[in-house]
Amino acid sequence: MRRLLKENIALAFGISLPLVLMVFFFIAGRAVTVAVEAPQYDAIFAVNYYDSSNDPNQPWQIGVNEGKLTILFKAPAAPHYTKPQIYRFNHKTLRAEVVDINFDNVVDSKVTDPDLDALNARKLNPNPESADGYRFDYQYRSAGGGIAGEFFGFGRRNKTPYAMMKGPRAIPIEGPQPYYPVKFLAWIEE
Repeated sequence: MRRLLKENIALAFGISLPLVLMVFFFIAGRAVTVAVEAPQYDAIFAVNYYDSSNDPNQPWQIGVNEGKLTILFKAPAAPHYTKPQIYRFNHKTLRAEVVDINFDNVVDSKVTDPDLDALNARKLNPNPESADGYRFDYQYRSAGGGIAGEFFGFGRRNKTPYAMMKGPRAIPIEGPQPYYPVKFLAWIEE
């Protein structure tokens, strides 16, 4: 074997160098991602909701005003509109959970609900970037990893293209279903 390697040093080098480089880039890519600290704040976002500025026929208007989440009911929904859902991204579990708000409970054109009141008991910040530097954003990165990704796990298989992003770290927003369309609402600052 030693003699074979001595006689074919170029062949051994040609085979081993790509493998060494793949391992190096795998470790370097993971190290950079792990070096970014985990998110420290929960996020609130709406699903199945087109902003009323983009769609004047939208029966609900959802937003954060003066640190409070408000849901206004403007007019009866056309048959093709589905009720929006509010989700809370839990920064500890890295998963999104639905906030069970009853959109049919309307008083003076305003949706009222105990779960909505519980959210509003906290400080809500509508700034697109959290205090720790994360953004709730559409993940533009390719989900494919090529042949190396198939063997070494570079590719991402996410249910949703939305993620918590900071620098090179992207944490997919996982939940019970794919999300579309999505509108970020606020960070929960405790």
